[in-house]
Amino acid sequence: MKRVKFQKSLQKFVEHNFDWDVSGLEDYVDEQSEEYYPELVKSAPTIGLISTMENVKGSEEIKLISTDANLQAASSCGFNADGGVILTDKAMTVKRVKIEEEYCNEDLNGTWAQIVLQSGAQAQDEELPFADILMALYVKKSALRTETLIWKGDTDAVGANLNVIDGFIKLFSADTNIIEANTTGVIQITDANAMDILQAGCDKVPTEVMDEGNVIAVGGRETYNKALNQLYADNKFHYQLDEDEGRSFLIPTKRIRFHHVTGLDGTDRVYWIPTNLAFFGTDITGDMDTVRMWYSQDDDKIKISIKWRVGVQYVYSDYFVKFTTTNDS
Repeated sequence: MKRVKFQKSLQKFVEHNFDWDVSGLEDYVDEQSEEYYPELVKSAPTIGLISTMENVKGSEEIKLISTDANLQAASSCGFNADGGVILTDKAMTVKRVKIEEEYCNEDLNGTWAQIVLQSGAQAQDEELPFADILMALYVKKSALRTETLIWKGDTDAVGANLNVIDGFIKLFSADTNIIEANTTGVIQITDANAMDILQAGCDKVPTEVMDEGNVIAVGGRETYNKALNQLYADNKFHYQLDEDEGRSFLIPTKRIRFHHVTGLDGTDRVYWIPTNLAFFGTDITGDMDTVRMWYSQDDDKIKISIKWRVGVQYVYSDYFVKFTTTNDS
């Protein structure tokens, strides 16, 4: 809502000409303004960082292949088979989710929002006010809901926004093959240890995936800020940090970038992930960007609907590293 502030100019004019005290006047509020301010919605970066499996409508196997390739002494003629190819799989399961809402434009009459209703008793019911703003908001909100599910999803949780799938936090916590970086009993990530934790975790990453160059570290905004605070406090503010507009930075002395991901906000958790071994499963990635809107003559309401599929999975867990505090394990 736009506020037209004219109190100071009016006060100066009145005091010089009439000596009225207008210091207690409220700012004038122009309720005919057509400037609207939608809420801010956090970004949802994880999908763009890991691998995507499309066309998954229920469950699909991630097919894995490995081999022992055992060495033998070649000191004599002959053939001695030892080892072989190992074929395994791991299921990617997705769930179909949706956002559905409806609006009755009659509810806007008698409020400031009536100024955006179409003229005509029938026409006012058929057009959605603030349509462009709302469509953009729905797309952002569906992406944010997905981001939260990717990390904090828990089928045992109470609440519709989390109990759809099991996210990476729950899956990683139950996996004892993932390398634990907190070997000294750290109870909290702070301004004094955040960068040390990031650097130490990089040293835990197996060389096989380090050499491929596709490992990233991920954590919440709080951890991101604390790491920068430590870098400055340790008299290293002269270090030219390779930072990407507050979204990621190259961990000093390492070849791994640390990315802020919204789904880990509010947690003392950091993960080092080979991006080609962690998967976001869906049917069509663009489903989250497709908002259907229509006017229903049956009840004179405007309907909004978004539907998409979501799931996560990862393979070869012994290539992953996690840092969990003793209070958050």
